[in-house]
Amino acid sequence: MKKQKPVRDLFWVEVEKEQEDTIKINGKELYLDSSYNALFHARQHGKVYQTPVNDNLNLDIKNGDIVYFHHFVTADEETTYGTEKGVNRVDFIKDKKVYKVHNSQIYGRTRKGKFKAVHHWNFVEQLKEDEESIKTESGIYFKPDVEDIRLYGRLIHPSKELKHIQGEKIIFSENSEYKMDIEGEELMRMRNQDILAVYKD
Repeated sequence: MKKQKPVRDLFWVEVEKEQEDTIKINGKELYLDSSYNALFHARQHGKVYQTPVNDNLNLDIKNGDIVYFHHFVTADEETTYGTEKGVNRVDFIKDKKVYKVHNSQIYGRTRKGKFKAVHHWNFVEQLKEDEESIKTESGIYFKPDVEDIRLYGRLIHPSKELKHIQGEKIIFSENSEYKMDIEGEELMRMRNQDILAVYKD
């Protein structure tokens, strides 16, 4: 049988599991009950099993790359948006968990340990208060932890259009950020249009 490939704008992506149902605490792996909020715990990354026939997308994504995608892809419950259990599963690949991912649902890819944002997506590190700002001159802490500085961050992985401000501190629009785990680091995903300004201290 000839090797099959997806057509149009679909990628086939293999995932190890559909849910992030474990957590590590003090070196021990514990299992979580992810059923109460399946969408929140949905796996959002996997290895590209097969790229589409048409190669005019210019996303620089190859077989074997790790891609990060929308949480609806592996959703295992019906949602208000009409996602049904298993709707994106490639049924005829029986020995692997392979899902259909539309190119517009892909936010970035990793190849040889290097992450690259795609389309109009950017990944931003949340800025936090300086530790000195939460204690008195005598060294007494008046609250337990530093907090996020709302709507402020540092552009870590920019889109192609915003490459020139990579590493800069930025201000972003309200409710534009969505937290994702990228290579073990919690970053905020947002669009070009949601990055409003660069600023200096």
